[in-house]
Amino acid sequence: MKKLTLLLCFAIGAKAQVKTLPFDKKVPTGISVKGKVSDAIKWQDQTGENIVFLSLERKQVTGVDTPSGDAQTAKVHAYQYNKQGDKYQLVWELKDGIDECPLDVAATFIPKSLQVTDLDANQKGEVSFLYKTACRGDVSPAALKLLVYEQKSKYILRGETYVKMVKEGGKFTIDKSFTTAPKGFLDFAKKQWNKFKVEESFE
Repeated sequence: MKKLTLLLCFAIGAKAQVKTLPFDKKVPTGISVKGKVSDAIKWQDQTGENIVFLSLERKQVTGVDTPSGDAQTAKVHAYQYNKQGDKYQLVWELKDGIDECPLDVAATFIPKSLQVTDLDANQKGEVSFLYKTACRGDVSPAALKLLVYEQKSKYILRGETYVKMVKEGGKFTIDKSFTTAPKGFLDFAKKQWNKFKVEESFE
């Protein structure tokens, strides 16, 4: 009886919990990431070892249809890789941004918004983050998106940053993807939105 109890305790304790792992944010051999790494996170769960990279691309464009003939393009990239044996497999990839902006361009992830959770307690980590995009010449809200990924399932909030100076923005719309989201996902997304919606930098 004691042996059975110990085995049951071990089985419960050995359940593949979602655990964040130490990571130096360097891109391992076998993984492809465009642009410059902005942030990254590694964790272990029921599916094995996972890494998410957030990266940025920015370049000057000449010879375009703008008053000066110059513009800027800015992109955000995000990737999740899952390690199987000694190889990494791409789970999903995200690309967004602004093309040929003649004004001040922004396409950047919101600092400290990248995190891993297990809201539905299924031992599969969900990764979430926010990013903003804008092409503007004034103090106005930027487009803001919040994403929650659980493996290949994606859930989105779309809206605008909140700019204190002009007291504008901050609202969001709920994507239809949340109609099939596990319980607790939408509440978590709303809290994250309110936590990070205020735009501190106009980069």
